[in-house]
Amino acid sequence: MQLCSDGHKEVCYDGRKCPVCKLMSKKQLLESELIKVLTTNDDLKDELRHMQERVEELEERNEK
Repeated sequence: MQLCSDGHKEVCYDGRKCPVCKLMSKKQLLESELIKVLTTNDDLKDELRHMQERVEELEERNEK
């Protein structure tokens, strides 16, 4: 049995790696990926908005 309290409550476990530390590491990776996805989504929304504005400008020109 081993004890670990590295950044979390004390946990007693069998094996080489603390299961809570592994879960915390996975959570951090998932949060990092989520931030990347949300940033990309925001960038794509901005690009779409820009393209829609450009289409409107071109349509206005064609109407004249």
